[in-house]
Amino acid sequence: IRALLIDRVMLQHELRTLTVEGCEYKKVHQNLIRDLFRLSTSSYGQVRNKAQQAFFTALGTYNFCCRDIIPLVLEFLRPDGYSVTQQQFKGALYCLLGNHSGVCLANLHDWDCIVQTWPAIVSSGLSKAMSLEKPSIVRLFDDLAEKIHRQYETIGLDFTVPETCIEVAVLMQKSVGQNGECTSLSSEEIELGIQRQKERNAESSQNYENLINKLL
Repeated sequence: IRALLIDRVMLQHELRTLTVEGCEYKKVHQNLIRDLFRLSTSSYGQVRNKAQQAFFTALGTYNFCCRDIIPLVLEFLRPDGYSVTQQQFKGALYCLLGNHSGVCLANLHDWDCIVQTWPAIVSSGLSKAMSLEKPSIVRLFDDLAEKIHRQYETIGLDFTVPETCIEVAVLMQKSVGQNGECTSLSSEEIELGIQRQKERNAESSQNYENLINKLL
């Protein structure tokens, strides 16, 4: 059991390292993903299909790019979007749904994104581009609902770090710092981190309440 636990910890650490050290999201990447999204909502089916595959790959490559692209996707789902075509509407739904193994924009582990996405999906049924006569569009809504229901994991609201954990972390950092491997954080920096975490917790709680109110 101990060997399995060590292997699991190592794998978790490697995953964390890959997440933290993911590809930096620069302006050229932003333009690339926006161009792929534009092609993903094209009037031509084959163009949409090819672009969506590349779009899904890009979403899994560049960290935090989802926050940037979600508002653009949701623009095509607005009930007052009179100039949106059925192809654009359908393409935007596909971009939200994602593929089987990639990122699903409707299921992101982020309150800032969920509070935008879920109400937009619900209200998109009032869009002029929505057509119940199109079985493919109805099927997309069913797939989105099922994916959210089956795969969505509850997001925490409060990630407060106990004082005892902070004290242990400070002691560990001091012991490492004695070897000259890193510089210890000052008490002001630690306090700033705690304050930022409190603000983040408050934002998450507010987003949760806003989400409930919008859905009701």
